[in-house]
Amino acid sequence: MKSVYISQEPLLATAYDSEEEKNRQRKQIAASMCCGFGIMLFLLLFFLIPRRPFAHFNSSTVYFNPYRVVQSYTVYNYNMYSLSLSDFDMTLSAETAQGTFQSVNGTLLGDSDTFTVPRNSKKDMSLVYYWDSSSEQLQAVHSQCATSQGVVYTTSGTMNMATPITNFHDVSVGPWETIFFCT
Repeated sequence: MKSVYISQEPLLATAYDSEEEKNRQRKQIAASMCCGFGIMLFLLLFFLIPRRPFAHFNSSTVYFNPYRVVQSYTVYNYNMYSLSLSDFDMTLSAETAQGTFQSVNGTLLGDSDTFTVPRNSKKDMSLVYYWDSSSEQLQAVHSQCATSQGVVYTTSGTMNMATPITNFHDVSVGPWETIFFCT
């Protein structure tokens, strides 16, 4: 009878290589999952962390009958969700040689008390300032704007800006100064 000798080493080496290969694959899968999770977390935070909105002053228009000032602003919203503006605590003062006259709070031009800016955009809004002024104040402002110095209007205040995720309470706006000359 002939004896056949079978070596066990190649079988053990193959089993050992197979286990090492499985460990290497597990490490690759774990590293890929960690990397993918990190990228996903970065993108999620990049789009969802709120960015502070801001308003930019554009122009003023003065009307004397009745005495009011209309100011135009551009509101920038770089968030991935809409922005609502409300509670406009904005004041406007007119500086003349006879003194400084302050308006009542600015109100949003139109029928609404809130102003909405769509996501990732900018939108123009207008605020109207009225004066409960006497004829002497109105005459002082009108005569001052006819001079070479003009009337200096200073705008400042706060407004609430809110998104569905974050409420930016009392965002400071201004101060902005505008010199107005009558023509």
